[in-house]
This record gives sequence, structure tokens and C-alpha cells, in this order.
Amino acid sequence: MGQTLTIADEKQAYTLSDKATFLAHEDSLALLLETADDMKNTYSMIVISADRFPESNVKGAQAFVDWIKTDEARKMIAEFGVAEYGEPLFFNLD
Repeated sequence: MGQTLTIADEKQAYTLSDKATFLAHEDSLALLLETADDMKNTYSMIVISADRFPESNVKGAQAFVDWIKTDEARKMIAEFGVAEYGEPLFFNLD
């Protein structure tokens, strides 16, 4: 992604990028669109069936899903990137 931003900068072109790479990349590109429903990159978690996939660690997966919904994890997500880039890289959506 960084190389794509470099080329877009050199050619004065448009491109799509994730926010973390954009913030980490030093060039003269300007942000044109940041918030749009069709630009959201939503992450979801689904614990698979232990009956269908008995070799999988369903308990571990469920423990992770339970933890990611805690106030501690939500705070970590909300603060990720702030110290380095001055703004969060991810957002909790309810």
C-alpha cells in the first residue's frame, strides 16, 4: 500500500488506502474522502461450530470474542494509533 501511495503522489493521481498506511506515509497527498458508509471496512467475528469443525479451538475463539467486547478491549481499540498519529486508526461501532 505504501508503494501505491508513493506512485499516486508522484503521478498526482487518486488512490484508495487504509488510514493507517496513509497516516504513516509521508508525502504530499491530501485526504479527499474519509467518512462514507460505502467505504467502511467492518471486521466481524463468528465462532464456528464445534460439531462441524471438532478440531478447532471453539472455546478459545469464544473467549476471544467475549474479551474483545469488554471495556478494556474497546478502550485499547479506541486508543490504538492516537499516540503515534494523533488520531485513532480503528473505531468501535455498536
